Amino acid sequence: MEDMDEPLESFGVKGADEQVTVGLARVYEAKMLIERAVAQLTSEDVSVDNLLPGARTLRQVLQNQVDGAAGMVKGDLNKILGKHLRRDESPELQKEVAWALSNIVSELPVTQKLGILTGGIVPDLVRLLRSPDRDVVSNAMWCLMNIAGSCVTGRDKCWRSSIVQPLLDMKTDALPHQDLETYANLLSNLVRGPKKDSISEGDMQPVVEAAARFLQHTNENVARDACWTLVHAADGCMPDYVELVSRMGIETTLGELLEVKKLVEPALLTLGNLATGTDHQTQRVIDSGVLPRVMGVLTSREGPGQEKNQRMIKASCWMLSNIAAGTQAQVRQLLDQCEGLVGALVGIASEEDVDERVLKEAFHVLGNLAVSSADEGVAAVVNGKALPLVVKFLLNPDALPSRVKNAVHGVCGEIIRAVQLDHAKYKQELKKLAEDDNVSSQCAEFFVNFWRGQGPFS
Repeated sequence: MEDMDEPLESFGVKGADEQVTVGLARVYEAKMLIERAVAQLTSEDVSVDNLLPGARTLRQVLQNQVDGAAGMVKGDLNKILGKHLRRDESPELQKEVAWALSNIVSELPVTQKLGILTGGIVPDLVRLLRSPDRDVVSNAMWCLMNIAGSCVTGRDKCWRSSIVQPLLDMKTDALPHQDLETYANLLSNLVRGPKKDSISEGDMQPVVEAAARFLQHTNENVARDACWTLVHAADGCMPDYVELVSRMGIETTLGELLEVKKLVEPALLTLGNLATGTDHQTQRVIDSGVLPRVMGVLTSREGPGQEKNQRMIKASCWMLSNIAAGTQAQVRQLLDQCEGLVGALVGIASEEDVDERVLKEAFHVLGNLAVSSADEGVAAVVNGKALPLVVKFLLNPDALPSRVKNAVHGVCGEIIRAVQLDHAKYKQELKKLAEDDNVSSQCAEFFVNFWRGQGPFS
């Protein structure tokens, strides 16, 4: 059997037409090799000496990333490959089969993966997590990571195949660097996606506990995927799962992770999920001292040209909006610990190239502050110079990006209503706005009427 360890491209390339010829040659060669490999793997000769070269060739062709190669594997994958996962006398064959399956899973669309997801392949791969051969474990774990991450059906098939206990029984301290990263990524994929109500709290708990232990791992990739595991576990505001993650007591650790660039986003999202919970869970987040650090992320500028990282800003705003939706005392703590919060939000929302999702989340913070039961909330919005921007969008909703127009316009109305409830208290500020040369004439007229108690909701 031809050695496929080297890339398939053994043709000279000079011009565009020849590149097309080379591409077609690669596809044709891959198709021929796959057909021969499948014929070997499904032949009556079930000796390892016959099967191993076929499995290795198939893996190598798939590994060389020929477009559409996975779709060239025709037939029942359980019969072609799956049954060979049980050949415990040949770890090398098991390794090659698991590797080939991993490449197939990662390339095929969901509709074509059902042969893998509905057959016996996943339980056999889970069984191999207890193999004494390190390479077999490594490839089985990689394949299961791809299966769990491919779709909800794949994820749930892993759970139904009792994957958690073999993972927990592994001595992770002894795992090679790359295998530990795969392990952490697999944990994350096991709790990722919607419809997690089929996963019981008892099943979820050991996964969350394992992820919490990895949060401070020296390998940042492992720590990152552990953090994403906690994001996914508590995502969707399912109270039992939010409580489960909250019980880990990781708020302070998450605050420390905000100093590590690769971990900022998942740390913010985990904190945001925790802050969606009960008042007690939200208070735990505040008491951990993370708010000044979150404010630091909100106001930092990173990357080429010192542009803000929009994803980090969005996550920061979302987390802070959840705190702003808390009790009076929590709103006061938010404003005390995040000095200049409203001004920072106004600055972000006023930027010409602001991401529409960031704009929406920034206004949610302002809106939650304004409608909170704490007087300090609406006062912060007024004193933080947010009203000109609020009125601008209230009067001109078409100036808003279409996908967030209704949401932001609605929040603007809520803010104005909140101010109007006690507009006499803010007459001086409203008068200043009515006379401010930097405020548009349309907005100035609005503030004149507002100052006189003739606002739109009178």
